[in-house]
Amino acid sequence: MALKTQFVLVMTILISTACSSTPKETGPGHADFAPKLNRPEVHRVWVPDQISGDEYISGHWKFLIDRPAVWSKE
Repeated sequence: MALKTQFVLVMTILISTACSSTPKETGPGHADFAPKLNRPEVHRVWVPDQISGDEYISGHWKFLIDRPAVWSKE
């Protein structure tokens, strides 16, 4: 019974170490290149309270995107 327990323990250790290895990156310049995502330019506009027929809409902020997010190498 002890031999079976040792076998299971050894196999568990071997399998867990084999599965935890990190994949190797390939390709030219893979270590130097890390793309950066620049933030978008956004501004907000206050929309005042509105009454439209039987509907009341309370004041709220409206967010507008001036320039979307863009990828950059720098």
